[in-house]
Amino acid sequence: MNMAAWNYKTTLLAMVAAAAVGLAGCGDQKPSTPTAKSDAPAAADAAKAKADSDVAAAKVKEAVAVATDAYVYGYSLITTEITRVQMSNVPKLEGLTAPMGQFINVPRYPPADYRGVSAPNADTLYSLAWLDLAEPQV
Repeated sequence: MNMAAWNYKTTLLAMVAAAAVGLAGCGDQKPSTPTAKSDAPAAADAAKAKADSDVAAAKVKEAVAVATDAYVYGYSLITTEITRVQMSNVPKLEGLTAPMGQFINVPRYPPADYRGVSAPNADTLYSLAWLDLAEPQV
């Protein structure tokens, strides 16, 4: 795996780790310890502790939702970019790789040990091109 692929995977892991750090900080509520002798302050402290734990639980649910959304949205984009870099980071057309803007037509099935894409089909003939559409293509 080349350095660019490693950096994209690291970026995805960093997104999920940031959400996990948010999760870890959500449960840092101190439990209340009633010291008064009457039941009224203890009941108030218990109610406050319950409200605090409900707020912490809501924050945890929100952090889990954000982490899930980041993973679902970002994973396919990052794996596609890794595939593009691996298949187009070459100086000339060779086998299953070609520079950006060149068409690849593979007339045979990929070998069983081919790992240029995340999950190649064993019974599919590939034809593809990675194009930079910032400029007109002919």
